[in-house]
Amino acid sequence: MPAFLKGLFKNNKSAEKPQPALSRVQKADPTDPNVRQELIELVQQSDDTALRQVALERLNRMEWLIPLYPEVSRRERDQIAVQVAELARQPGKLEQARAALTDPAHRQLLEQLAAAPDEDTLPEALLNDAAQLERLAVEGRTSKQRLAAIEHVEDEDALQRIAKAAKGRDKTIYQTARRRLQQIREAAAADEARQRGTELVIAAMEAHAATDSTQLYEARFEALQQQWNNLPADIEIALQQRYLDALHRCRERIAKLHEEAASEAASQEKQEQRKATLEVLESTLSSLQHDIPAQGPSLAGLDAVLKTQENRWLEATRETSVERNEQKHYQELMHDLRVYVQALSHLERSRLELREVLDQPEGAETDEAALASRRKTLQRLLQEINWPEGYAEPELVTEVRQRLGATQARQHRVAEDQKKRQKSLRQAMDDLDKALEQRVLKQSRHIYKEVQHLFAELDNHHADPFKARLHLLGKQLQELRDWEGFATRPKQIELCEHMEYLAGQHMVPEAKAERIKELQKEWRELGGSSDQKLWQRFKDASDRAYAPCHDFFVARSELKHANVHKRQMICDQLVEFLENIDWHGCDWKAVDQIHRRAREEWRSAWPVDFRENRPVQKQFDRLLRDIEHHLSEEYARNHALKQDIVDRARSLVDAEPLHSATDGAKALQQEWKKIGMTRPRDDRQLWQAFREACDAVFARRDKQRAEQAQHNSDQLAKADEILKDMAQLQQQESIDSIKVDELRRNFQGLTLPREHKQGILKRFGELSDQLKSRINDLDRKEHLQHWLQFLQQHAGGETIREPAEWSAFPWDTAPQDPQELAIRAEIVAGQPSPEEDQALRMQLQVNRLAQGLNHGQTWRSPMEEMGFLVACWCRIPADSSDNRQHWRGRLEAALRSLA
Repeated sequence: MPAFLKGLFKNNKSAEKPQPALSRVQKADPTDPNVRQELIELVQQSDDTALRQVALERLNRMEWLIPLYPEVSRRERDQIAVQVAELARQPGKLEQARAALTDPAHRQLLEQLAAAPDEDTLPEALLNDAAQLERLAVEGRTSKQRLAAIEHVEDEDALQRIAKAAKGRDKTIYQTARRRLQQIREAAAADEARQRGTELVIAAMEAHAATDSTQLYEARFEALQQQWNNLPADIEIALQQRYLDALHRCRERIAKLHEEAASEAASQEKQEQRKATLEVLESTLSSLQHDIPAQGPSLAGLDAVLKTQENRWLEATRETSVERNEQKHYQELMHDLRVYVQALSHLERSRLELREVLDQPEGAETDEAALASRRKTLQRLLQEINWPEGYAEPELVTEVRQRLGATQARQHRVAEDQKKRQKSLRQAMDDLDKALEQRVLKQSRHIYKEVQHLFAELDNHHADPFKARLHLLGKQLQELRDWEGFATRPKQIELCEHMEYLAGQHMVPEAKAERIKELQKEWRELGGSSDQKLWQRFKDASDRAYAPCHDFFVARSELKHANVHKRQMICDQLVEFLENIDWHGCDWKAVDQIHRRAREEWRSAWPVDFRENRPVQKQFDRLLRDIEHHLSEEYARNHALKQDIVDRARSLVDAEPLHSATDGAKALQQEWKKIGMTRPRDDRQLWQAFREACDAVFARRDKQRAEQAQHNSDQLAKADEILKDMAQLQQQESIDSIKVDELRRNFQGLTLPREHKQGILKRFGELSDQLKSRINDLDRKEHLQHWLQFLQQHAGGETIREPAEWSAFPWDTAPQDPQELAIRAEIVAGQPSPEEDQALRMQLQVNRLAQGLNHGQTWRSPMEEMGFLVACWCRIPADSSDNRQHWRGRLEAALRSLA
């Protein structure tokens, strides 16, 4: 093998330049095992040092380099040691190599090379010797020594000489020299750029000092200062002096601008103060016009506003001209506020007197004179306060005005009422006169009581004119009463007898009591009796008759009282319930049950005394309305939620896709369960509508499921039929590829159910792979049979009918050497070549590698390349020599190995 490599590369040097081979090796991919093996053989056997070095550089993993270390020369060992040391410093590389190496000797060698210390650093004496550093950078024994030396070389010419000397010899030193040159040039360019930047900043500062524009002057000045501060400190004195002159001029300009701005700001500040004063006064008056605090306006606060705003205005107008309209507006606002403060002050002084007047009951005086006195007092107090118009009145002033209006109205009503009562009293006295003249006692007594009542309702002033006449009418009525007593006695005796008879009868208490009331009414209609003994007889009989009824009505009264008490307890329980309930988190079903139970227990508590029950009934109705109000809100809220669910359910009836509609219906059902109660009638209607919509959605789902089940059954049947056909094809000796493609297309057009899809696809894949393998085997055997037949026909001198695919072969690169064709066929078939052909085989392998790297001719499969080699053999003129027979035999052997 070494002799072969030596001859190979010597031939390359004599036949062509070595650079193309070196370039191909630089592009080789060591991750390909075949390429990596060829690189290892080049390192071990090539005579070209540069080629060995490049091949070693391409082997960039420690697990590839360590086994090679004992088998190479010292020069390559040094390079391997350097590469291993560099790779060991990369994260994870050392662990990767340890895992890949299984030989203990290789692992020990790995640890030694990875842990080997670098060469000693450069002596201090050489750091300042440029010539020695340049020599060491080129001729140093180790790469670290050379790198350390070149890092201290600062001269650009020396670095160029080092790069020239290292080019082609030491890639690392060459690249480092190029990098150092680039750094030096970049530093020089940076120094030049800093110089230009300094001059630009100075020119900008000088232009800024001379500009007439003052917009953002200080900001631009600070920006230029910041740019100057960012420059390095080593700036020329002349440039620094130019900058300082421009800086001084800019600062003087800024100071002047500050003075102008301060003057303008002071004027603006006074204007703002005047504006603020007017705004405070306007807002204060506006707030007083629209609203008054709950505690009333603060006199001290308003007085403070007056004084502070007056002083503020004086300060804001000192040494400043003010427009006439602005000054007039201020004076008007101050006048209005002073008037308001004065009225408020009077109100505070009169507050006690006003409260005393207002605390008197509103309906206490019925005398017209007393009402007139109170009216005058209220008018006097309002005049003293003199509350300004257009401003919200304090509650006390409003109350005084209302009381004054009520007093005036009441005084007027009292006067009118007294006149009406006088008129009614005069008419009643006239009627009494007529009744007395007609000697009708009963009517006269009734009218006389009315006259007395009307007389008592008059005040002294209006009653005085009727006193004498009323006294005279009273005497006349008494005389008539004495005469009428003689005529009614027989009837009264008869009533006594009826009452005494009734006392001895056993009757229903309600009927007996009703009869007693009728007899008592007849007694009263007779006008009573002046005979006390007769009246006592009627009364005793009445008491005896009513005694049995009294016990009955007492018992019923106690029952009514107990029922009222029971109803009051129901109200108390409802009050306690309402006080403790949290309407935002309550159990609405329990609330509804309590509401219904309360109504039932209330109805069961019967009979009741209507008068005693009236306030309890009002309380019960109010409590029920409160509960019903919250229940109604809950009913309405839940009704809206359920109606929304019904609407959404109806929208799902025709919604697509169907699975989303069914999921939505199920979600709506769960949402329905979470909603609280509604009124039973409404709930039944909503539930019916919701149920119909959900049933329609689920009916669609059931129909689709039935259709899908039928479709799945059909698809499974078709898939089973296709799989059976594929299995039958596999058993046949010859397979129709068109039939296979048709079965594949038919299978791909199926939509399989999810639960069976994986198993069917797996079976289809297995059958497809088996058919594909079977077809490939048949095609390969058929091609090999045809190729062997072509070789036999070619050896016999027969004319070969070339297949159509041969026209697509790259005939411009077709080999003509029978030996090369046989060896290439052995390479393609993976068969060994004889020892004497190993050198040529190696060359052919290198050429194949180069073609792959240079994107040359590539073959889709070994069979395609083998077909090309057979076609090339068939186009070579036939020869019956022994060598030709020998190579044809090796070609046929390679073909048969592919069977």
